[in-house]
Amino acid sequence: MTRPVSQGAVMDYAGSRPTGRAVRERVLDRLDRSAPLTIIEGLPGVGKQALIRQRAEQLRARRGADARRVVCIEFPQTPVGDAQALALAAEQFAEQVGQDLAQHAREDPRIDHLLRGRADLARFERDLPTLLHDWAGTQICLVAYEWQASPTLDRIIIAMVRSGVDVLCSLLDASGLRATASVARLSLTVIGDGELVFRDEEIGMLAAYFGMRPTAELIGRVHELTAGHPLATAMTLLRVAGIERMISDGDDVRVVIGGVERDWAHAVDLQTPAPETRAHLREVSAAQVGRAQLVSAVGLMRYATVGFLELLRAPQGESPFLRVMAGLIAVPSADLDALEEVLPGALHAVDRLRAAGYVRLEYRPSTGGLFHWHEGMRTVIPEWSRSLPHRNADTAAEFVTRLVGWYGEHGRPEAAVALLQDVGGPAELETFVTAHFTDMIWTRRVHGFAPMLALSDERRAELPMCTILAALESYRTIREDPGLTRRAMLVFPILEDRMRNGTPPERLRSALGIVVGCAALDLWESHGEAVDIVARATAEALHRGLCTGGEAGRTDLIVGTIAIIRGDLTLARTLLLRALAEGTDEQGRLVARLGISVLEGYFAQQLLPDDARLPDVSETEMMLAGDDLSAWGSVAELAALARSWNAVWHGDYRTGLDVIRHLVLGQDRVIVQPFVSWSYSLQLLLAGQADEALGVWSEVARRKGEKAPVPGRHLLGHVLAALAAGRPGEAVDLIEPHKDDLADPLVRLARAVVDSGTGRPVSTDELVEGTSLSLVPRARTLLQTLTALQRLQADDADGAVALLNGVEATSSSGDIEFALRFASRRDVVEAVDRIGSRLSDTLRIMLSDAVEVPHVLTSPIPLARLTQTERQVLVLVAEGLTNRDIAERMYLSVNTVKTHLTGVYRKLRVNGRHAAAEAARNAGLV
Repeated sequence: MTRPVSQGAVMDYAGSRPTGRAVRERVLDRLDRSAPLTIIEGLPGVGKQALIRQRAEQLRARRGADARRVVCIEFPQTPVGDAQALALAAEQFAEQVGQDLAQHAREDPRIDHLLRGRADLARFERDLPTLLHDWAGTQICLVAYEWQASPTLDRIIIAMVRSGVDVLCSLLDASGLRATASVARLSLTVIGDGELVFRDEEIGMLAAYFGMRPTAELIGRVHELTAGHPLATAMTLLRVAGIERMISDGDDVRVVIGGVERDWAHAVDLQTPAPETRAHLREVSAAQVGRAQLVSAVGLMRYATVGFLELLRAPQGESPFLRVMAGLIAVPSADLDALEEVLPGALHAVDRLRAAGYVRLEYRPSTGGLFHWHEGMRTVIPEWSRSLPHRNADTAAEFVTRLVGWYGEHGRPEAAVALLQDVGGPAELETFVTAHFTDMIWTRRVHGFAPMLALSDERRAELPMCTILAALESYRTIREDPGLTRRAMLVFPILEDRMRNGTPPERLRSALGIVVGCAALDLWESHGEAVDIVARATAEALHRGLCTGGEAGRTDLIVGTIAIIRGDLTLARTLLLRALAEGTDEQGRLVARLGISVLEGYFAQQLLPDDARLPDVSETEMMLAGDDLSAWGSVAELAALARSWNAVWHGDYRTGLDVIRHLVLGQDRVIVQPFVSWSYSLQLLLAGQADEALGVWSEVARRKGEKAPVPGRHLLGHVLAALAAGRPGEAVDLIEPHKDDLADPLVRLARAVVDSGTGRPVSTDELVEGTSLSLVPRARTLLQTLTALQRLQADDADGAVALLNGVEATSSSGDIEFALRFASRRDVVEAVDRIGSRLSDTLRIMLSDAVEVPHVLTSPIPLARLTQTERQVLVLVAEGLTNRDIAERMYLSVNTVKTHLTGVYRKLRVNGRHAAAEAARNAGLV
């Protein structure tokens, strides 16, 4: 039988013709040392059929007159069934060895049935030793056997070899024939992909065939692109050489080079260039060979899928290797441990591909190894993998899903995300990120999301949790780019809606997304509701069994750490202690204890037993420094805050201030973090540096912008700094725009502090109504303490004692000691002298100790001592009225006005009307 031209052209590749020197002569040499049964096992496009034809021609040339004992059987590249395949093989065998098959058929019914495609294959297998008795030593080369391979034909091949016939065939997956040979205890040789790829010298040979000088740079670049895959290499070189397109018209295959059509055989039936022609080879720069040439070459290679489509209809199309390849092709890389679990047989396939250089393996201490596709093969192989039947496409999709799940279960969410970004859709990526959001935040493995900020608003609306991660990944730049900030914030309403109306898991995850997003964008004072929802929802999820203790612990650690920076210290204390109780890993325990150390120093109260506390903050910081947790600076900030407040707790105010100042100056952005700016300002006040404390709040306001709302904590800190700097008028001006703001308890507290500082009556009841804000307990203690000392100044000793006794009953010793630092030393000394004997021993000792510590207010706020009538007289003096004018305005005698003025001068420690008027203006009374 004559081999149709179209079938031969379909799977051949440039440079593979038997005429002239074979490009892969080393493979032919290898066949000289092969077993009687030899299989060429390779991927599509590696020239298996061409090698078998070359081998047949080589053996015929060697045997000379005995060449008829080399039989090359060409199977059609379409499955025809076992009986028909045997009939075609028998016809070609008889034709090549010079036998009259028709005559044999007339004499032997078995042959007749064989030629008619009706043979009893089991009997034929048994009869083969007799039929081939005279043909022992014959070499049979089976071209395109993989299109016909089946268990029955595999057994017939084994019977042929046992009858003394050598067989050479090609397969995509040789596992079936190998197993059959093993059962028959028959040795065989397998030439795999690793031997079929082009070596550098062979790439150079092809380059010369196409008229290009085979420089080391050109050869290296081509190999880098194609990994030596024969078809990809040849087509890339043809593309560089100038081939423009291929034309298939029936059996006629032509190529166009330089605008001229040429017969395909003439283009690829290549001879080794003669030495005299090498001088005329043109130089081709390696820079001219790039991915663009490979991509266009892949377009030319699509003709090779014609035969592959037919192969998929054959039993080889059902092979385990092909199913594994369907999965492997779907991913750019994967963990070998994962492959072993989720894709049986994958490790064998990976090893086969590695031998060919189509994939590379990478080993790391944290994994069992990774496989990565060669970049060029990720371009080449999908061309034939697109033809895989739907069942294999389903295998690929299932593999990706299982691989993503494996990564999620084994603490590798970043690997799952990278995979989904490469092969998954937006919906799958968002679903995975939402399900594993806590772990991704905790491990700080957030990579590859930043480009999502460049998506359209509509696309980002489909990916709200991914957008939060994009903001987090870009946190160093996004805060300085209003456009990027706006894009990220567009997903907040979507998350808020889910937080309020979603299922319990949706509410928890959406609220956590908002909390993390606010942290990434430095929106520390906003969306406080989300923080509370996460705290409640986490406890509820753990109680209902919707999450494990470890998952709840990680969530509490994330939100507890953020709560410290936000200044929600009571909530932070609850969450961090809860995280330790729920259970977490060693890293989590260290972070929780570090955060609690901050709170212990600030509250001046031990929260953990001695054996559970951190032995050394600096040592803990070093232990966490190499971890991903430190990537965003949270460890450094917590450690600095812990060292600072613990120093203050133990009376080392200078060290406390030095540490917090070093943090602020070393990390420019932290000044806008609420608890950092609050801590820095308070410690400056304790050090008597009120003007610098005022500067802190001015800088925070500048960073946030003039139009930014002023949160309550900012206002309270600014007011305290103004009062401490002896500028009550500035404090009054600061509070004036917020006089009607009753929603924020810290604003109410700031107004109460100003009222107290300027002698106005204060009610503490409204400060804590309807709120659980963490700073309120300490601030309430502060205000009640200042109010008690104010009453003592007004000679209401009974009222002062009652307030101080109430403070002792409702406040911790740390909060009382903190509050006493904000009173002036003179007021504290007066309280010890006048009412100390009426207080408890504990409270009297705290007052006595407070005399020796630094104080925020170095002297009493003088206006607090004025009576209401004295204040009215002072206001009129400041307005420029004379004593007589004041007497007429207030319906008093002139002598009475003079008496009140004398009291004002004495209390304000001023001499004369001008100085008193200036004090009134500084106090904001005029």
